[in-house]
Amino acid sequence: MLIQVNYADNRFDYVKDTVLDHLLNTKEIKRFRRDSGWVTVGVDPLRQTRRGFNQGSANDTRSIIHVKFNDNRYDFITGRMLDSLLDSDKVDKFKRSSGWVTVGVDYVRKAKRENTSSHPIELKKQA
Repeated sequence: MLIQVNYADNRFDYVKDTVLDHLLNTKEIKRFRRDSGWVTVGVDPLRQTRRGFNQGSANDTRSIIHVKFNDNRYDFITGRMLDSLLDSDKVDKFKRSSGWVTVGVDYVRKAKRENTSSHPIELKKQA
């Protein structure tokens, strides 16, 4: 199910319902739309336990990553999905806590299961 959100920078978007908790926890949105109308974060009441990632482990919400695909679409995916999308050259950028990472320009490390080294490697070079 898609939910309309209004980001803190006044952009509007539709996100999957499972991503809403992450956006609320990271304070990236100022409001979202329910069937009954707009809910303003910090003003209107929210459920204490929401569906989606919060029903799992605490690590689930931290593993959601904002990505920009090569076709200029944005979405939220899991860390496991990012590895696969990077391998197939479908992601242009992704966001980490320090900011946006541009694939082919910035350095990223391989998935932990493939390489336990903490040294970053370059995934691909831009022409």
